Amino acid sequence: MTIANAPVESNSVTVIKRFLDAWATQDLETVLEIFAENAVYKGSQGDEPGKTYNGRQEIGPAVKTMFSAAGSTVLKVLDIYPFDGGATVTWHVGGNDANGSPVNVLGIDVFVVADGHITLKDAYRKVKS
Repeated sequence: MTIANAPVESNSVTVIKRFLDAWATQDLETVLEIFAENAVYKGSQGDEPGKTYNGRQEIGPAVKTMFSAAGSTVLKVLDIYPFDGGATVTWHVGGNDANGSPVNVLGIDVFVVADGHITLKDAYRKVKS
């Protein structure tokens, strides 16, 4: 993993790194703890397009479902691009999902952080078809 403009290391990046570590190990409790109570998670799949989850009450079950479907996939953070109050993160997920199907996804998440919590996670991804 590289951090663009590394000297800009901030509390926001520290929070986001902790979140990504928890996500990679499917630590649901820590993931939810890092989200602000009224956070917004804009997922990359759904009929909006995507799907918006408002607050921990909606985010928790959605993330639990995602973790259940993840199988043996592995999250690899590629780059972190900090900005004032957050960061953009590029990542790769590869492996096999819970059904044994291969997964090869590149993605980008935009994170906004306030008071040590993620207030927005907006996810985008590229999938091989």
